[in-house]
Amino acid sequence: MINSYKALRDLFSEKLNGNATETLFDVSLYNSDKTKYTQDFNEDDGVTVTTKRIVPTNIVEIVGNYINIPNTSVTENAIALEFDIFVGDYDSLPYDRQTEFKSVDYYNTLASIENMRKDLLAKYYPLGNVGLYFGGTDSVANFQYGSGFEWNTIYLKADIKNNDTETILLSQGGSFDITLKKQGVVIELDINGNVLSVPFTLGLNEIYAYYQVISGVIGRWTLSVDGNVDTYDGAVIQTSPTSGFISPTQNFEGIVYELHIGNETITSADISNLNSAEILFNDFDSRYVLTNNGSIALTDESIDDCILWGDDGNAVFSFETLVPISEIDFGKDGAPYQSFGLSIGALVSNDIVYGNSFEYFLDGNQIYPVDRQHTYGTEQDGAQYINDYFAKSVAQSNAKDMTQSFFYTPSKQITQLLKQVTGNVEEQNKVYRLVVQYPFHKVTYDVIIDSGGASGNINELSTITLTYKQKDDAIS
Repeated sequence: MINSYKALRDLFSEKLNGNATETLFDVSLYNSDKTKYTQDFNEDDGVTVTTKRIVPTNIVEIVGNYINIPNTSVTENAIALEFDIFVGDYDSLPYDRQTEFKSVDYYNTLASIENMRKDLLAKYYPLGNVGLYFGGTDSVANFQYGSGFEWNTIYLKADIKNNDTETILLSQGGSFDITLKKQGVVIELDINGNVLSVPFTLGLNEIYAYYQVISGVIGRWTLSVDGNVDTYDGAVIQTSPTSGFISPTQNFEGIVYELHIGNETITSADISNLNSAEILFNDFDSRYVLTNNGSIALTDESIDDCILWGDDGNAVFSFETLVPISEIDFGKDGAPYQSFGLSIGALVSNDIVYGNSFEYFLDGNQIYPVDRQHTYGTEQDGAQYINDYFAKSVAQSNAKDMTQSFFYTPSKQITQLLKQVTGNVEEQNKVYRLVVQYPFHKVTYDVIIDSGGASGNINELSTITLTYKQKDDAIS
């Protein structure tokens, strides 16, 4: 789990320093760095050096318990952060010190910590290098571009989950398709009907496929996986395809961490030659849209039914409030400092899918129910025949119910739902379109409200609870 802890430190540092006020934080793990209160910065003129104050931030402990689920790694963690915060008014300091202390302004520091809380609270964050998880049923990513280029060099870094026959990558729109698939214990590259094949092992694999010209005449394709190599001589050059697909048949199960596709030809499988690739997907930041860090503009960049996945695990967070844990200290250059503590709860796993990956859209607007129950029930017709030891049944009808509870935050959609269950003039069979994005598939339901209720007790959070049932086709 130590990689997860380092990734947590990096995440906290990113969120704390990603503020609009230029407040500076120096985040360390377990006192791993010497406490610093200042840092020198080079100005744009290349000569001037400015000294600015930074907020020492230390992750003093991470206390975790492993959850008792066999063959998995899931921890519930209590994280303690300590901030040594300048609590004075930098405007009251001598003029020559105001620039130094402006970067640790007290109110800006508190606002930055609060913004980190808002960014992380009850949200799902992959840790470390972020990949795109394809679930093996409905998952696909499409990328299309207006001006084609030859796929002469391909690099794929992927965590492969099984030995089933699955298509991983496909190019289309050129003179012939290029297909990368796996089958049993081998990876196969199909170039215009010519198949290269090399073995692979389950888990993380680096796959290279590249075209080169031998002796100025003969074209050669090479497929390389973990030192195993297969080649095909006599290949013709591919004219420019205009689209590509990851998991084109929607059956690939695995995590794609990097995909580089370039027009250049290379003589060895050296990833450094792919820095200027036309297509460069890595460190993914969305489950719905691809971001190309390569040189070509995409006209289609859609992702369907995937989730983000961190190679150092995935985390969800809860927070306590920031509290002072020391008296004010004037010992640091005569400036007033005080230590504050922040307790954060984190559930970290690299095996289990969180409920945060279930997303809900009601009539086209995303909603955030806090209680999300999906039930499936049937009515059975059963009988026990003579000489049978037990009855046997057949389902004659079935129903799917969804129950959701909301905290009542001011919004048009939630107010409409409240009116539906409390008003006197609302349409009885009003139909809502509920789209649920499950981790690896999506379902659209046309529903009516079966039952519901609201709680508006004094000094309690107001809530709305609804149960939906699918509408009958005869209801308009």
